Amino acid sequence: MNLKKPINYYDLWRRVVKNEENKFNLLRRNLYQNYLKLRNKSRLPPDTLNNILNECNMVVKKYNNNYHKTINEIFQGWSTVTPHNILEFRMFVMACRLAWRRIIKNLHTEYTELIKRSFK
Repeated sequence: MNLKKPINYYDLWRRVVKNEENKFNLLRRNLYQNYLKLRNKSRLPPDTLNNILNECNMVVKKYNNNYHKTINEIFQGWSTVTPHNILEFRMFVMACRLAWRRIIKNLHTEYTELIKRSFK
């Protein structure tokens, strides 16, 4: 008696979003560790190092400003309408991943450029 459970799109969606957020947080941690290595090697004064860290934190804050919320809001609207279409759900997942990929790429580029300029 194997009864198939209906697909819980909301649970799958939460898993996708959580996975993308974890990727963002991992990148953020790696960038900060890179900053710490450079800070320990540098001979810059402490106030300059604090200014660099503040600039780096502003870059992270800029990209952590929940740009993905729009996709989440659209998904919430879609999830209340029945019946659900698996192809539409896949499009939401691809759009979510693409948005996060773009955020992560832009954060990495801007942060590393800032670090390169600051620790010349």
